[in-house]
Amino acid sequence: MLLLIFFLLPIVLAQNYTFETKYVEVPVDHFNFKTNTTFSLKYLVNDTFFKPNGTIFIYTGGELEVEVFAQNSGFLYEIAPQFDALIVFAEHRYYGESLPFGNESFASLKNLGYLNSRQALADYVYLINELQQNYTSDNAKKLPAVAFGGSYSGMLAAWLKMKYPNSVIGSLASSAPIWLFKDQTPCDTMYKIVTQDFETLGSEKCRSTIEKSWKVIRNYTSTDQGKSEIADLWNLCAPVNATNDIVDWLYGVYIILAEMNYPYPTNYVRPLPGNPIEEYCKVLDTLDSDKDLDLLKVLGDALQIYTNYTGTNKCNEISTALGEANDITWSFQECTELLTTSCSRDEDMFENYEYNFTAFSERCFETHGIRPRSLDLPILEYGDKDLSAANNIIFSNGLVDPCSGYGVLTNASDWLNTVAIVMEDAPHHMDLRASNENDPSSVKQARGMEIQYIQKWVDTESITNRVNMWLLILLSIPLVFAQNDTNATAYTFDTKYLEVPLDHFTFIEDTTYLSLKYLVNDTFFGPNGTILFYTGGETAIELYAQNSGFIFEIAPQLNALIVFAEHRYYGESLPFGNESFSSPENLGYLMTVRKKIPAVAFGGSYSGMLAAWLKMKYPNSVIGALASSAPIWSFKNQAPCNTVYKIVTEDFETLGSQKCRSTIEKSWGIIRNYTSTDAGKSDIANLWNFCDPAETSEITEWLSGIYIVLAEMNYPYPTNFITPLPANPIQKFCAALDTLKSDEDLDLLKALGSALQIYTNYTGTTKCNQAGLVLDQINSETAWAFQECTELIFPECSRDEDMFENHEFDFEAFSDICFERFGVRPRSEEVPLLKYGDKDLSTANNVIFTNGLLDPCSGNGVLTNTNVSLGLNTVVIVMSRAAHHMDIRASNENDPDWVKQTRVIEIHHIQEWVNNYYNDDQ
Repeated sequence: MLLLIFFLLPIVLAQNYTFETKYVEVPVDHFNFKTNTTFSLKYLVNDTFFKPNGTIFIYTGGELEVEVFAQNSGFLYEIAPQFDALIVFAEHRYYGESLPFGNESFASLKNLGYLNSRQALADYVYLINELQQNYTSDNAKKLPAVAFGGSYSGMLAAWLKMKYPNSVIGSLASSAPIWLFKDQTPCDTMYKIVTQDFETLGSEKCRSTIEKSWKVIRNYTSTDQGKSEIADLWNLCAPVNATNDIVDWLYGVYIILAEMNYPYPTNYVRPLPGNPIEEYCKVLDTLDSDKDLDLLKVLGDALQIYTNYTGTNKCNEISTALGEANDITWSFQECTELLTTSCSRDEDMFENYEYNFTAFSERCFETHGIRPRSLDLPILEYGDKDLSAANNIIFSNGLVDPCSGYGVLTNASDWLNTVAIVMEDAPHHMDLRASNENDPSSVKQARGMEIQYIQKWVDTESITNRVNMWLLILLSIPLVFAQNDTNATAYTFDTKYLEVPLDHFTFIEDTTYLSLKYLVNDTFFGPNGTILFYTGGETAIELYAQNSGFIFEIAPQLNALIVFAEHRYYGESLPFGNESFSSPENLGYLMTVRKKIPAVAFGGSYSGMLAAWLKMKYPNSVIGALASSAPIWSFKNQAPCNTVYKIVTEDFETLGSQKCRSTIEKSWGIIRNYTSTDAGKSDIANLWNFCDPAETSEITEWLSGIYIVLAEMNYPYPTNFITPLPANPIQKFCAALDTLKSDEDLDLLKALGSALQIYTNYTGTTKCNQAGLVLDQINSETAWAFQECTELIFPECSRDEDMFENHEFDFEAFSDICFERFGVRPRSEEVPLLKYGDKDLSTANNVIFTNGLLDPCSGNGVLTNTNVSLGLNTVVIVMSRAAHHMDIRASNENDPDWVKQTRVIEIHHIQEWVNNYYNDDQ
């Protein structure tokens, strides 16, 4: 409960910094698409020092109105001229004016449920993108942004860089207690540091007197008369109702005095003198009596340092420092996502108490009508002590500060460009305050180091061409290919279900849960084992489980438990059962996203994207990820929009023939000519054995899908998923098409129909063909289309250099199609970039990206580590003539050497991750 105190200290300075107040419209809920409701997020801008090609300094606001931060972070102003910086202070939702539902924001749990750090971080990403668009000169590279924050704001600054590495080039996280959650540090850490401060900066007598006072206070407040006496002695506005009220208040006073023990006067919670602990203890040390009443009198005199230093207070209110509205808001965050576990022990000066989660849960329910889901929640969301994704982050802490016990105080070799700065004699985020002649040397030195690192980040950003590769677009046919080899193994599993919240990102009444299906095989599981975890994608989970033989092949040497997890809205994992696709409201929750047994994530194609993002977004969840054929750079301006079509064209030209490519290119006009009349549609239906005549668009889209599938599935052995296919299907398709000897349109259509039998009826058992159906799994078409319309926006196109019909991506037309089909529009083409980052892979630590160059998805994948911001131990493997995620299929005697070699490399790295995990003593 009292941990809210040490988050609150952006201190008001004498300077009066001026700002222009602005607002940006951001989604109320960034994490589902059942509504497009927005609200006005407030931010303050100072452009005094800004110049073109400058830098954006953004302060990630915390648990107070934004003006407090803006007036109390003088360091940003002092260094802004050096960086030509635009200074921006962003307000945290639900604090200050940034209320998603106006005056009704606190009226119900439903309205308050959108308050959490995850939503706030997404707000800041939207704002940074808006600033970069508005302040970047035409045709210039977007402005780099640096995040700043202290205490809770410092946690947000660090998490922003870790969760959204492309949003900022670095973060200064001052006094950020990011390790204050379950089992991360001893639960009495804060109280021990406060005690040490009072003992070393004050006196041993001061500490002992405070320690003795608790029993005296409880004795007096056990009666109404005693409560009145204390009220008179301490000039309280009214007697306290309960003993705990005054005890909690005193706890807060001591924490604040420790945090605010600056060597000069400050004014935020209360006006305080310089070195307030020393001043407080000087008064308390005048006690020369053993009488309880005398102790209370002297304690009341000492409290004047906190309660009435200016001598202007008529009486003292027993309350916390944030104020009533912010107390409610912060309490809600503590009850839902920021679950801290404080306690007090014999070695500190506070009363002994142990943390009781059940009692805490009851208080939350009484106050807010909601119970915390789990103490593990913040660790699952923000990681445990794994900072491998914390690239370009400065963690600064003063050892006088109670928060420092939960902060990062030492560097680790596996934290890329992440620095821990310790200020021996500094209190709470002193380095972010304006310079003062009384600043200790450790603070001055810290600021000097911080400036150097920020300059390094900016210089690196300005000279680095982040990615210069041939890449991009489209997952228009996201596929998983079933193993259908002659010696294929039928893998067996136990089918299980896990109850998970329908909405992980919002806290609302009567939390709805869904049964998430997963499959388990424990045949190879043993001591010091590993969890091999397949991140299911866009089809039923059984198809992945039966078609990822590589995982089974390596399981014995890793003593592995094999798990395949189904993606919500695919297969049986339907949040609303048969009604899951009945409305945009129900579809809106469709999204991607111990010393325990280590887990390794696996995935191919869209599942590969999920595996990579799982390691990048939640680095503590898995020790590594194998992302095969993962087109993670498929979004706006990441590569030419016709990349997929170019690779498919090259495959048909080089694996088939130039004639094959030319015939396909010629066919589009003929098909459109024939399908311009009902008679022509019937002719094509007869020639191609359609079940019913089809419209032009159905036929052309169907053919485009087939060509992409043939390119992706061009394995050197038979396969069977969408339809049975022979080995090397492109070669066989083109061999059939190349039999064309005539220039007649009808002959071309006949030859194309014959070639299409390779795809449509290879086994000779298909009665007729249905144009338009390439993915025929239940839910796949609808669910995937909804994802494309909301979060995975692929701007694909076709140009003269490929064999497909020319078309450009039209976002407005695409939006209209989405609205017509689902009643929703994509919020912006920027959504996937903001959510998953652009081409910054600095958090992709222990991720293997593999791609075969025959695969159309490879153009959107990671193909080289040259001039790319890659994370620590990130591996890029290119298989020059492999098809779609061929490396995670079961071994086959016809596998090319480069696939075999890739698997050896993958096994080596996975084994290394596991060994490092079990050998790590941290």
